[in-house]
Amino acid sequence: MGEFNARTGLLSKLLSVDNFIYDQIGLNPSGVLDIDLNQSIACQISLVRSSQDRSVNRLGTTIIELCNSNELIILNGRIFSNRNIGKFTCTDLSVVAYVISSKHCIKYFTDFKINVFCHISSDVYCSIDFYISAFQKEDDPQTLLKDKIKSWQNDKRDNCLSNIDKASIHRISYLLTVSNSYDETKSNVNEAVSILSECLVSSAKKTFGTYVSGAPKRATKRCS
Repeated sequence: MGEFNARTGLLSKLLSVDNFIYDQIGLNPSGVLDIDLNQSIACQISLVRSSQDRSVNRLGTTIIELCNSNELIILNGRIFSNRNIGKFTCTDLSVVAYVISSKHCIKYFTDFKINVFCHISSDVYCSIDFYISAFQKEDDPQTLLKDKIKSWQNDKRDNCLSNIDKASIHRISYLLTVSNSYDETKSNVNEAVSILSECLVSSAKKTFGTYVSGAPKRATKRCS
């Protein structure tokens, strides 16, 4: 997000209409010509960007080229209350401030609006608000619900040592003492580290126990 002093008018295209976009909006590529791409769609993305500012300058052309080469999308005039409008962002009746997103992050936007000009927030620019909703941790529920090891307890350190698998220790010792080449040594060290990690985790689980953490709540961040 920022003020780029770039006027892009209705220059296109900001992103080629690839299978990703079709998947996002639920369109069948084979039948795309039979569908009005400007209609309201479930994900609230318009494939055609609108703008009240029809002028184009050199910086605007540069912004469009940047978006094309990096698969970025200008959200002005495309989503939520600004869709099919593309409101002016400056009192001189121009659009020079933009919110730009990668195609993979569009799904996290929950609102976007260009506010009425207020001299308290700026001398010439309209403020832009957008909301992003995302998990605070990894999105994969299976990862979120994995068993977590309880905190270390000093009075159980002897138990922790005794719970370490002796066969694993012998295997580690063997791997670190037997090698005939650099590649074999590297492979043995990697295997030894892996075994040691599994060994310590297993011992900690047996000694201190585990618990299942719940999935974190979604957090909505307001940006302006």
